Amino acid sequence: MKQIAVIGAGFCGLAAAWHLSQCHPHARLVLFDAQPIGKSTSGLAAGLLHPFAGAHAKRSYRATEGMAAALELFAVAEKALGCSVAALTGLLRPALTHAQREDFSLCQEKYGEEVQWRTAAQCQESLPGSVSSPGIFIEQAFVVDCSKYLEGLWKAVSDKGMEWNQTQVSSLKELQEFDRVVVAAGAATQLLPELSGLPLRTVKGQLLECSWPDEVPPLPYPLSSQCYLLMNGPKKCIAGATFERGFADAGEDLETACREILPKVQAFFPLLQREHVLRCRAGLRSTTPDHLPLLKQVSEKCWVLAGMGSKGLLYHALYAKILSQNCLLC
Repeated sequence: MKQIAVIGAGFCGLAAAWHLSQCHPHARLVLFDAQPIGKSTSGLAAGLLHPFAGAHAKRSYRATEGMAAALELFAVAEKALGCSVAALTGLLRPALTHAQREDFSLCQEKYGEEVQWRTAAQCQESLPGSVSSPGIFIEQAFVVDCSKYLEGLWKAVSDKGMEWNQTQVSSLKELQEFDRVVVAAGAATQLLPELSGLPLRTVKGQLLECSWPDEVPPLPYPLSSQCYLLMNGPKKCIAGATFERGFADAGEDLETACREILPKVQAFFPLLQREHVLRCRAGLRSTTPDHLPLLKQVSEKCWVLAGMGSKGLLYHALYAKILSQNCLLC
């Protein structure tokens, strides 16, 4: 029996595991991760998925394929769990500056079937407490319960017979018995000595968990301008995120998170104050120089899937499918 090892139980690792189980149904698949399912950086993510990420609201590279592939895996997880893991909510992007108005207007002109222009009055009518700014409304935007989604993917692949080895792999030499090895370990990829030379950079991201102001109705959909704001239940919200390169510690740093996130949120939603902050979440992610995912065969039997940056939800399913189609067992 052929054997395949997958290192990493985040978005990429579990997506790769699912697609490999479909392409190689008779192989033995083993997942390696020291963290419990859903407790990695992927499990801490806010869960916003849409095609127009980035400051200029340009349509992301291969966004249509990425969205379609992600929705396929949401359905896999939902079938395994018997409940929903993602909700179609839409997303409002307020234009706070002249440059944003120009960028967002161009986006609406080019993608009018998917993006609506909303006046300042329309935005304030639907969002009490927001600043008086126009913006674009993106219809194909989802909020994903990332922890539940990962739990569902794991159940789906474990139902196919995949094994879980809850240990930290320190070197690829530990996996010599396997015919194929897929490394999808996010920021930990470069900790493997054999992969330390890959063109990956580590970035720390933090977000804030906040109580929702009692006097304000819950948001009907997420907001995203220079940062994002979305509900996390009827009485809580999530705001984020930081993009820290020169960090000294990988752990939570509440003061830095508040300093970097709150002013950006208050620029379009001033009612959220420091007194509402409950805690922060911190995680490390990997990026590439061109900000596109890294999918690379690094040896005869080893493949690497990494460098998702802040677009893990958009790209993980698509690139995992491509990997599984190329990671052939002879």
